[in-house]
Amino acid sequence: METLFAPSFNLLILLAFMAYKLNKPVKEFVSLRHKTIREEIQSVRHEIQQAREKYDEFSSKLKAIDAEVATMRGQTQQEVAGLKQRIQSESRRLSLNIISDAKASAEGLYLELKGQLYSELSAQVLDRAELLLRDKLTGDDRMIIRSDFSRQLEAIQ
Repeated sequence: METLFAPSFNLLILLAFMAYKLNKPVKEFVSLRHKTIREEIQSVRHEIQQAREKYDEFSSKLKAIDAEVATMRGQTQQEVAGLKQRIQSESRRLSLNIISDAKASAEGLYLELKGQLYSELSAQVLDRAELLLRDKLTGDDRMIIRSDFSRQLEAIQ
C-alpha cells in the first residue's frame, strides 16, 4: 500500500492544482457553451415558428387554389352543357331550315318541270294537229276556214 500512497498523493496534488488553475477557464467555457446552446435553441425555435407560419400560409393558399379550381371546373362544366344544348338547338333549327328549303326547292322544281312538260306536250299536240290538218284538209275546207275567220274579224271590228 505504501507503493500506492506516493502516486496517489501526487495525483491528488495534480488534480487540486488543475482544479485551481482550470476552474475559471472551465467555468467560462461551460458558461459560453451554455450561452451558445441557448442562442442556438432560440434560433431554431424562431426558425421552426417561421416554418410553421409559412406552412400554414402555403396550406391556406393551396386550399384556396383547390376551391378556385373546383369552382372553375364547375363553371366549365356548366358552360360545356350550355354550349352543347345551344349547338343541339341550332342544329335542329338548321336541319328544319334545310328540310323546308329542300321541300320548297323540290316543289318549285316540280312546278317548273310540270310547266315544261305541259308546254312541250301542248307544242307536240299542236304540231301533230297541224300536221294532221294539213294532210286531211282539202282546198274547200281551207276556203271555208278563211271565210269564217274573215267574218269573225269583221264582227269584232
